[in-house]
This record gives sequence, C-alpha cells and structure tokens, in this order.
Amino acid sequence: MWRALVTAFGVVFAWMLPLPALAVWIIVPDASQVQYMTDGSGRIYFRNLDQFDSAAALGCCYNYWIDTTTPEGKNIYALFLTLGAQSKGFRISVPDGRQPGALSAAGQW
Repeated sequence: MWRALVTAFGVVFAWMLPLPALAVWIIVPDASQVQYMTDGSGRIYFRNLDQFDSAAALGCCYNYWIDTTTPEGKNIYALFLTLGAQSKGFRISVPDGRQPGALSAAGQW
C-alpha cells in the first residue's frame, strides 16, 4: 500500500516539475569547415552548423555560441581550435527544439 502511494506521489510530483532543456548532438566531420565569428562579449558564434545537421540546427547565422567567459566555454573553444587545426571531427551539443543558445558540451568519440 505504502509503496503504491509513494510511487503515485512521485509520478505526480515529477509531472509538476518543469522539464529541463534538452540538447541534441551534431556531428561535425571536420572542425575546420565550421564558420565562426568572435565579438567583444566573449562569445564565439557558429554560423553554419545547419550544414552538418539541418534537422537539428537552425540556419545561418548567429544562433549558437560558445561563452568563453566560463570555464566550460573556454574548454569547448580550445577543443574546437585544436581539432580545427588538425581537420578532425567532433560532436557538439545544441539546444533542442531548434532554439538559439549556448553550446554546452563538446567532445570527440
């Protein structure tokens, strides 16, 4: 009885919480093909991620950015520059739902 009540409460409570923003991963086969621009705010804007996955990314031009004022953003930017110099691929997360926003994670696997 108690187990069913606790489970029911958990389901109702979880339903009331707002859903976190999800991310989708875009595979970029060659980082040197990414077009980008910097500005004085510490953001690095990616211009053409839709060329790598048009279903997941918005079109041109300044919808996604790396925030280099954060440690995470500095790491993503360093990874991007390193892989771009070597023409290697990487994966990068963009906000789900085709929304503009900061790139929150990147990697090579």
